[in-house]
Amino acid sequence: MTGRVISRPAIWLALLLWAMLLPLAAANARTAVPAAPDGRCFASGTRTETLASLAAAPARWNCARPEYSLSGERAFLRFPLAPAQPRPRYLVAVRSPLAAVHVLVMDADGATRELTYRSDELIPAYINGFFKVPLPAIRAQSRTVVVAFDLPTSRMTLGQARLAVDDPGDTP
Repeated sequence: MTGRVISRPAIWLALLLWAMLLPLAAANARTAVPAAPDGRCFASGTRTETLASLAAAPARWNCARPEYSLSGERAFLRFPLAPAQPRPRYLVAVRSPLAAVHVLVMDADGATRELTYRSDELIPAYINGFFKVPLPAIRAQSRTVVVAFDLPTSRMTLGQARLAVDDPGDTP
């Protein structure tokens, strides 16, 4: 017999390399089409833009991989509401200097409700360094919450913002 014999150490080395590269290939496959974990989208704009006009401009939103920029006067977040999910009652975000927070709720039939909070009206939340604000009325047909932060100074305020079902009160 004149065939080549592959040594055991060579087989083990090949298996070890394969085992090391497999997680990298899986990670690349998972990040090939990144998506925001909660379906949120981000947009940046001016303070003269209304929440309703921006909400109606789908091309302006970055939903695949939100990059929270502080370059505009106003930073916008859009949160989808699934009909079967519990209805949120609060916006919770990291406290940082900003001028105001505007919150718009949009229903499936086009109805909207909006509230505005100046920076001195933001309510401390249970976790030090966070604030909360009540959302406008969320109904069964509510489908989207759009939030605008005027003159934001921290990407963490945008990146850590979330909708909360329960009151994140002053104590845990």
